[in-house]
Amino acid sequence: MRVHSKNISIFLKKCHQYAKAILVDEMGINMRRTRFEYNRYLYPLHFVCFEDKSKLGYYQDSNYTIGLNKNLIYLAKETTLKNILRHELAHLYCFLQYGKTVNDHGIEHREVCKSFGWDKEVYSAKLNLEEDFNRIEGEVKTEGILSKVKKLLKLADSSNEFESQIATQKANELLLKYNLQKVTDDETEYYVASVMNAKKKTALMTAIYDILPLFLVRAVFNHTKNGIELEITGTKTNIELASYVADFLSTEMERLYKVHRSINPHLKGVSAKNSFMRGVSKGYIEKVKSNYNQLDEQQSKALVVVEHNLTKTMGEIYKGLSFSYSNSKSCRESENAGKKAGAKMNINPALKQGQKVKTRFLDWMKSR
Repeated sequence: MRVHSKNISIFLKKCHQYAKAILVDEMGINMRRTRFEYNRYLYPLHFVCFEDKSKLGYYQDSNYTIGLNKNLIYLAKETTLKNILRHELAHLYCFLQYGKTVNDHGIEHREVCKSFGWDKEVYSAKLNLEEDFNRIEGEVKTEGILSKVKKLLKLADSSNEFESQIATQKANELLLKYNLQKVTDDETEYYVASVMNAKKKTALMTAIYDILPLFLVRAVFNHTKNGIELEITGTKTNIELASYVADFLSTEMERLYKVHRSINPHLKGVSAKNSFMRGVSKGYIEKVKSNYNQLDEQQSKALVVVEHNLTKTMGEIYKGLSFSYSNSKSCRESENAGKKAGAKMNINPALKQGQKVKTRFLDWMKSR
C-alpha cells in the first residue's frame, strides 16, 4: 500500500531532487520544470512511498511513478538511496525504449545501467538492506483491532434486530476509539490502496464509493491508461477493513440485484440496475448513520477530527482533486427496492478460523 505523512512528503521531495540530478547529469535527459523530455515528448515523473517487507522500490509505467519503501527514510544511506533511484530510472528508460516487450530485469535493463556507467550495485535487484527489511514485523495492534471489528460485524448479521443494532454501534465506537488514538500521534501515517478497477466507472463502483467513507476512509476514482480505479485513503487499520468491505460488497450487491430481478422480472436494463445499486448504498448508509445518534460527546468529536484529517490528507495526496456527478436516468421502483435491500444488508465476514481476508490490490503490490 502507498503511505503518506509529513515526514514522507519531505523525503519524497529530496528523492525528486536526487532523481532530477541523475536524469540531467548522468543520463543526459532534459528537464522542463516537473517533466522530463524524451524524443521530443514531455513525461511526468511521480514519487510515492509504499510499505513492503521485501521490495525496496518499483517503477509503474501506467502513470510514470517510482515507488520507494518507506523504511528507506530510516535505513538507507544517501549512496544506497541514489542507487535505488538509478535502478528504477533504468526501468523507466527501458520502458520508453522497448515498451513492455522485455523482462523487468533482463539483459536490456542491465545494458541500460552499464550505458550510464552504473555497476552491479545499481542493476542488481537486491541490495544490502534486504536483511534489515526481513526483521521488520507486522503491526500486532492493527491485527487485533481488525479482528474485533470483524467479529462485531458478524454479530450485526444477527436475525435479532436489537442485537444487530448494538453490534453495529459497538463496531463504530471501536473504530472511532482507535482513530482518536491515532490522530493524537505526532506522525500519523495514511495509506492508499486500490480496491476495484474496471474499463469504465460502473454503478456498482459508485455505490461502493459512497459506502466506504462509513469505514473512516476517503475514496476517489483514479483514471489510468487501463481504465478507472477506485482508490481509498486512510490509516492502515481502516484501509485493511475498507478493502475487505469493498471486496464483500462487489459480490453481495450483485447477488442482491439478481434476487431483485427474479422477483421483479419486468424491471430490467441498465437504468433499473443502476437505480437499484444507488438504492442499496442509500439504504445501507442511512442505517449505519442512524447509529451516530448513539455516540457520546467524545466519540462525536473524534469523528469530526478524523474526517477533517482525512480531507486535509486527500488534498495533499491528490493535488487539484475534482468531482463529477452522474445524470443517468433513474428507475424509482428499482431504487426503492434497493433501499430496502440496503437497509437489511450487513457486512458479514463469514470467515473460517485461520482463513485470511482476501483483498484486491494493484499489481505493483506484488514483488517483481
